[in-house]
Amino acid sequence: MAEPDFPFPLKSVAGDVAESMLLKMRGDLQAKCLIPVILGDKESVSDLSEIATHNQINFDEFARSASTVLPEDWLAGRVKEEPDCYPSLSTSKKGKSSPEPMMRLSVGFQSNGKPVPEVFIAQLPGPEFWMLPLHLRIGSWNCCPEPFGHALMARYWEGRFGARLAVITADTIEFTVDHPPATDESCAQLAREQYIYCPDIVDQDVGSLAALAECLKNSRTWYFRWN
Repeated sequence: MAEPDFPFPLKSVAGDVAESMLLKMRGDLQAKCLIPVILGDKESVSDLSEIATHNQINFDEFARSASTVLPEDWLAGRVKEEPDCYPSLSTSKKGKSSPEPMMRLSVGFQSNGKPVPEVFIAQLPGPEFWMLPLHLRIGSWNCCPEPFGHALMARYWEGRFGARLAVITADTIEFTVDHPPATDESCAQLAREQYIYCPDIVDQDVGSLAALAECLKNSRTWYFRWN
């Protein structure tokens, strides 16, 4: 089967080995100043290619901004511009459930737990993981941040938690996390940051900031989606 058309080299793998292959490729490609990132299935790769074609950005300008803008200022700006997008900031409800910590990337598996037959791993320019959204030009629709916003938060979270971008599909992003937050206070702060970055993970998923904070304490991966 022919690989989808994409501006960066692709590797096809089965969904249930995608994470282990990604981690291996990180080590193998480091000396070549390349970074692997999982793009999802063939349809997702096609969507990402279309996004990159139409979502033109000034790469250097966005990279400079992601290196200088304070994350807390960017987050506060999102709330100020669209306060109605964040109803969970003004409630102390407990949530629908106590979600389990996230211990593996979701991209390789269907909702029923069965592996996806095929996903693609791209090799993008390195060495900075946080620049991947700028290379792919992902975002700028509905509540999904612009590429600069993704890069800014990826840079910030990598510095704080060793969180590195692992998956970018047309509507999801996932990170691997070396150092999850260890205290209730840091989990609560991170949950608030993640909610402002991606409100759907609370309002359409776990149900409250408290539930998200509980989940984050021992999670080794993070998952975000924008509907």
